[in-house]
Amino acid sequence: MALTALVGAAWVYRSANGLRTIVWPATFALLLVNLSTAWDGMRNDPFQSLDQAFTRTVFSARRAARRAAASRSASTPRRRWPST
Repeated sequence: MALTALVGAAWVYRSANGLRTIVWPATFALLLVNLSTAWDGMRNDPFQSLDQAFTRTVFSARRAARRAAASRSASTPRRRWPST
């Protein structure tokens, strides 16, 4: 569906010279709306194919990466170079 929308936006962009300044910002705004609704659908739809597991994994991986970075920066002592 997103590919069809992109092809449609390209067709409007190519066929209507006066609307070119409006087409791409509108396409980008609709893309952001599409991404947020798709993500919400993956998290909340009762009939799905492991979509909730995917969204949980993405969030837990982000949390784990943040925790690992924080623990590395807090626990890593500063290196002291030998004085010459």
